[in-house]
Amino acid sequence: MYRLEAMYKCENCQTIVPHGIKSHRVTIETRTKHYPFRHYANEFKREGKTKQSHDNGGVGQEIVREITVCPICAEQLNG
Repeated sequence: MYRLEAMYKCENCQTIVPHGIKSHRVTIETRTKHYPFRHYANEFKREGKTKQSHDNGGVGQEIVREITVCPICAEQLNG
């Protein structure tokens, strides 16, 4: 029985990459995200008792868009 080997298309240079070459994920776009304060969000055990703590929230980065690229394009884009 003939089995088709897995290949992928680089989303940057649009070339078909042969079987056996690893793909790379490259982040193209991010955004700033504000996380709110959460009252008693975390629960844990200490000294045999269950305790709770707050999650202070804060600011972080979220990925909006990422692409699958070949190793050559990954090196150029991350360079």
